[in-house]
Amino acid sequence: MSGTTERPQTRVDEYFDSESSYWNEIYSSPDVQGNVYRRRMAAALRWVRELGLPPGARALDIGCGAGLLTVELARLGLSVTATDSSPQMVRSAAANAARLGLDDRIEVREADAHRLPFEADEFALVTLLGLLPWLHDAPSAVRELGRVLAPGGTILVTADNRRRMNRVVEPRENPLISPLRPVKRALSRPPADDAYGAPAFRHRAEEVDRLLADAGITVVRRTTIGYGPFTVMGRRILPDGLGRFVDERLQGAALDHPRLRRVGWHYLAAGVKRVP
Repeated sequence: MSGTTERPQTRVDEYFDSESSYWNEIYSSPDVQGNVYRRRMAAALRWVRELGLPPGARALDIGCGAGLLTVELARLGLSVTATDSSPQMVRSAAANAARLGLDDRIEVREADAHRLPFEADEFALVTLLGLLPWLHDAPSAVRELGRVLAPGGTILVTADNRRRMNRVVEPRENPLISPLRPVKRALSRPPADDAYGAPAFRHRAEEVDRLLADAGITVVRRTTIGYGPFTVMGRRILPDGLGRFVDERLQGAALDHPRLRRVGWHYLAAGVKRVP
């Protein structure tokens, strides 16, 4: 595909196609990242259960990846449509649903979050865990999510927190180094936000809240999940066990310290679409 015809999302799709096995296995990884991802999903599922949606309520899992959240939503009795723009991730999600005998509750489709093939007001629940960092035009995608969400329906969204704690120890993320252009150039290999071979973005919590507000969605619940990844120049500085221990201790302390919550790794927000 030539550069003049390449879709803006193509590099992201190619990355996820090539790394589909990694994203299928990350939730069982023993490192800090795997630990945080498991806790992030558990928190999202706890919030979904607390909504008390009726059996068969329609849910849309955008950027479903390998479908790990998708199958858990189906286990809660929801009728789930899962989408991803990566063909390989769609195949992985469909295979996982079939392997677990949940394909009667799950439909998996290839779709771009910026242009969803659904009617307005179609879903009682929309989830996007880990998708926002990979969207080339987050405002238009979030407006699409707001369009397909039913009035009074709930959206759950996560973002990579631009204020996460790791920026203190990671020179490539530390804002104090930003004005030092020669130092910054000397430290940079591919930019941190492009380290996976595809552009990825971090957001402040208030930026996410504003995106949702512009789509007609009011944030009603928010938190941060996880600490780390404890790297310097992209290299881990803590072994897996110690990293998990530090992450979990910080997460516990954050319950009583709002400033510590502010610098968690992932921002998780729940919003409700305003009723006209």
